[in-house]
Amino acid sequence: MLHSCENSTYVEVASFSPVKADTVFCDTPFLPYCLANSLDKDSAFWCELKPFKSFESGFLLMDSIKHAFFVREDETHDSLCHLFLYEQLDTEWVMIDYQIAIPFNSVSFSLEYLDFNFDGINDLFIQTTCSNGYTICRGDLFECSSFGKFLIRHSEVRDLGNFRIDTARNLLIAEELEECNRAFKAVPVQIYFEIQNGILVEVDRIHKLQLKKL
Repeated sequence: MLHSCENSTYVEVASFSPVKADTVFCDTPFLPYCLANSLDKDSAFWCELKPFKSFESGFLLMDSIKHAFFVREDETHDSLCHLFLYEQLDTEWVMIDYQIAIPFNSVSFSLEYLDFNFDGINDLFIQTTCSNGYTICRGDLFECSSFGKFLIRHSEVRDLGNFRIDTARNLLIAEELEECNRAFKAVPVQIYFEIQNGILVEVDRIHKLQLKKL
């Protein structure tokens, strides 16, 4: 889905023999393959397109513990996906949390690991849509708890465009278009947020024209 200015289970790991990580495979079940072949690697990534599946592992949330994220397209609704979080304990992966029915578009899909709440542990942002014209990307934010043990979903972020971090001010930034017409001449406004007690709170709003004067 493209937004324009005018339209505002637990899967048990089977036993597999290690193979080269970049080997192309078709018949091997996707998730068990990824889990088994990423255990002895610092980082790994695999993706299939039809139906969409993505697996990424490594020191994604913190430097001391390996985690893995598995995303798969919903079997009946290709506009939704499901997210599974794994942690490596010794020689096995353990699923520690999951989130279901996340808005999804495989064309715009990407994962970003950044510390959105400034607690020293990375959080996860899933990009789900990207507009034409003045580029506005949207997605869902999943705040990771202490030690990355579970995910706190911030669905309200889905209504915000170009959500990112202002490291200079330790704030979160989003953009929205103040006006919209047929010529697609819209003036972006930057909105600043903090996460306070697990809630996204707006703390400032600056017009782009104001920014040029600062």
